[in-house]
Amino acid sequence: MPVLETIRPLLHMEASAAFVMLFWGNLALFVLVQFYVYVASSANLGANGSFLRRFAIARGIQAAAWASLLVFRGDGVSPLLVAGVLLAIAGLYAESDALIYVSSLESGKKRTIRAVAITLVSMGAALFGVSRAFAGTRFSGPLALVALLFLLFSCFLGPVALARPESSAIRKLVGLSALAMYLSAAGWAMGSGELFPVAAFRQSVAQDAFRIFLVILTLSGGTGVLILAKEEVDLRIVELAIRDPLTGLFNRRHFIDRGLAEFADCQRYGEEMSFIFLDLDRFKKVNDRWGHRFGDTVLMDFAALLRLGIRPLDLCCRYGGEEFVVLLPRTGRYGAETVANRLLEAVRSSKFPERLDFSYTVSAGVSHGVPQSCGEDAFLEMISRGDEALYRAKAAGRDRVVFWEDPV
Repeated sequence: MPVLETIRPLLHMEASAAFVMLFWGNLALFVLVQFYVYVASSANLGANGSFLRRFAIARGIQAAAWASLLVFRGDGVSPLLVAGVLLAIAGLYAESDALIYVSSLESGKKRTIRAVAITLVSMGAALFGVSRAFAGTRFSGPLALVALLFLLFSCFLGPVALARPESSAIRKLVGLSALAMYLSAAGWAMGSGELFPVAAFRQSVAQDAFRIFLVILTLSGGTGVLILAKEEVDLRIVELAIRDPLTGLFNRRHFIDRGLAEFADCQRYGEEMSFIFLDLDRFKKVNDRWGHRFGDTVLMDFAALLRLGIRPLDLCCRYGGEEFVVLLPRTGRYGAETVANRLLEAVRSSKFPERLDFSYTVSAGVSHGVPQSCGEDAFLEMISRGDEALYRAKAAGRDRVVFWEDPV
């Protein structure tokens, strides 16, 4: 074909040149990522540290595999060549496992996917070994192709887990590029007459294209993973900016920012909303008697009870010290009273294994109504009413719910 002959020089790459580039590219990524993990502190890396170590190890295995294939390649199939192929498979599988680790799936789903991947890669490696034992017979080709399919499926699980529809754009990009990398490696392997005797793919131009794509995707995929790690760090920074570090609840500033939007919606549609201002009773005595460390445990316990006691659409924050505020959109007096009493009862029933004789209570002040304006002053005024009702609850004996509009 004239067109094919025209572009052939652009797609030509010798196998040895591809092996050299893949070896040095993977080795460079292995060294750079390992050095970064070594010099960066664990506190700065967080969960990224484990992911980057896994990724670096995977690239180190791949570098060793490409070096083995480059050194021991030749005519025929030697045991060392087969060992290099299996090492390459192990490196690609390890990278896929790292992508599963960094995906946003729940821990249980990650364990299930890993178990499936381990089963598939084990079966694929076993079938590949059997195909080499029957080399030269009519069984070797089909067995090798079936082995390749098992190995492909095991490696595909990581990119698919990372590139789910609900993932971020960079996660999808890294996942899809990894899928393309595995397909390029499979296309190159299928063109090998030694490894896959019945493979239908024998076009030299196609093999060269697969080599080029594999080299490009291997190197660019490393860059994508580093960007993915940067995204994880950015998300941690955002979380630190909007969360209280002890309880994990929203801080006051973010609560106000989010609350103003809900406040404006209720004002626009004429819907009622409620605030519950909560304060731990006699908390200073808890710190004085049991120590600040146990006092922090009590605050974290109450924060956990807050999360369990409200709806997903509700907002709660640590307003300051031992004070907490809950915003209940589209909720009137009856709903707010139900939530407040449920929280107080949960606190009364809370137990601490290290202090079985300890218990604590909270007081709650509630304000509610249809917002008449959507400004920050009106928003803070309704919170202040809840705070005023809280002081009245304290004065009335604590461990109770008081509404701002009720008579003193």
